[in-house]
Amino acid sequence: MDNFVQIGYTGKPHGVEGRLKIVIHERYERDALQANVFFIEWKGGHVPFFVEDLSVGNAWIIKLEDVNSPENAGALSGKGVFLRQEDLLPVEAPDPDAALDFAIFIGFEIVDVNRGPVGQIKDVYDLGRQSLAGVEYEGREVLIPLHMELIHAVHEDVRELVMELPSGLLEL
Repeated sequence: MDNFVQIGYTGKPHGVEGRLKIVIHERYERDALQANVFFIEWKGGHVPFFVEDLSVGNAWIIKLEDVNSPENAGALSGKGVFLRQEDLLPVEAPDPDAALDFAIFIGFEIVDVNRGPVGQIKDVYDLGRQSLAGVEYEGREVLIPLHMELIHAVHEDVRELVMELPSGLLEL
């Protein structure tokens, strides 16, 4: 079974030819540019759509095979965009003297050492000196501080971030 990683989401239709605006998380832009197929969340599954054209400017605009009208494109609006784990480019080793870009953890599962699995990191908000992970937990977004002192282990092979979360954080 394929292991999928959400790299972004679809926006509104663009033009009359079935093009769509898409938002790609910054961490996955290189991956998206080299992909010839995207998987779009549809009816509980991941449906492959081949890329006919992709343009990047003020917005990312994509033309998918067999999506030829604004109505067809509209049916795909607001859906998750995925790539297979095996199709992702290798993560470049960060410069040890540079600040860690926590966006590399988008798609990783946060596991609390005391509570167990918490949820998948959907987005990372960089607030300058602090980064926060946006995680869906019990039907709502919870912001979890990303700080090296809270991170116990990174299991890149299973895309897992083991952390010791502050007491009461998930109840806020």
